[in-house]
Amino acid sequence: HKEYTWQHTLSDITMALLNAGLVLEEFREYDYSPYNCWPNMEEKAPGKFRSKLLPGVPHLFSLKMRG
Repeated sequence: HKEYTWQHTLSDITMALLNAGLVLEEFREYDYSPYNCWPNMEEKAPGKFRSKLLPGVPHLFSLKMRG
C-alpha cells in the first residue's frame, strides 16, 4: 500500500490561522500519540503511546481559535 506523509511547522499552521483572521485562545502540547507510530514507543495508558528514547517530547498539539 502507498503511504503519504507531510510535515508542517507549528508556525506554518498557526500563522495560516492568524492570517485568516482567527484569534488564538489556547495552545497546548501533549507528550503522547494516540498511535504506536514509531519504533521504541510504549503504551503508558490506553491510547497514549510515548517514546522510550525521548520522554517528554511533544507528539501532538492543539490550538483553540475563535473567529
